[in-house]
Parts: sequence; structure tokens; C-alpha cells
Amino acid sequence: MFNRQSINTASTGLILICLLLTGCSAENIQPYSEQNKTLEPGNGWLALAVFSPNDSLQMELDSGGDGYLSPEFPFGNSFSLVQLPAGDYYVGGLRIDSVRFRFEKQQYKETYGFTIRPDVINYFGNIKLVGNQLELKVFMDDVRKITAGYYPTLVEQFPVEYTGNLTDE
Repeated sequence: MFNRQSINTASTGLILICLLLTGCSAENIQPYSEQNKTLEPGNGWLALAVFSPNDSLQMELDSGGDGYLSPEFPFGNSFSLVQLPAGDYYVGGLRIDSVRFRFEKQQYKETYGFTIRPDVINYFGNIKLVGNQLELKVFMDDVRKITAGYYPTLVEQFPVEYTGNLTDE
């Protein structure tokens, strides 16, 4: 029936398919903490305001050839601050539990695109996952208050600026 070589070839092919399905790895970025509070030269902070309908949601933040994976967001409203190298980014995908969704459309680069400016707390909007679609809304005044509440010493050092593609509501 099957010889050892055909079984090895089939299992090698299956491993390659699994690797392709999981996609390229992205660097995990850690949220602001006492251990991770120094802004590296050439980096900026990114304020992430997220509503997750699931227990485990992560965003894939893409920039040219580099990819970064946000911290996990639990069910409900969450706010996190992470640091990224300066540059242009967009939300390129989501990971919900162990399932990965990629957004390859130009629309996502335009709508969910943002810039990280060095020495700034960058904000590109509040993200909400509804079904299989992302909603993005800008609440600049709210995010300034939330950021000042959670990170008062950082707000004294770095301005909070909108760096996304939408208009404030």
C-alpha cells in the first residue's frame, strides 16, 4: 500500500501546509509596564483602544516587511499602550483564539492605516470587532482622558496625537 518514503513525503507536505496556514510569525509587542516604560530612540507609543467580543483577540500590525502582534485583548473594552518603531502601519489581520484572519485588501491599508511618530503617543482610533468586520471610530478627547488616567507621567512627557486616516467625531 504505502511505503515509508510516501508517508514521509505526505507528512512533510502536511507540515508545510500547516506552516503556510499559520503564516509568517510576527514579533510580539509588550504593553507598557514598569519593566517596559522607557521609550527606545526612534520609537513612539501607540494607544490601542479595542472592543473584543471574544476572550482572546490580537491585532497584526504590519509595516513594510515587519509585522508586530499586539498584546491579547480580553472580552469587552480594553486599553493598552505599546511602543513601535517610527513608520507607517496598518491593521493587517486579527487572531481570535488560535484562528488567524488576514486583510489583504488595499481598503484596509487606507482605512486602518496609521503612522507612528517618534516621541509621541499615537492614536488611530477605537477598534471594535463586529462579526467578521472591523469598525474604527475616532474619539480623540476620550482617548486623551483615558491615556492621562492610566499613564499620567507619560502624558506629561509625550503629547497624545491622532495619526490615523479618519476624521474625529
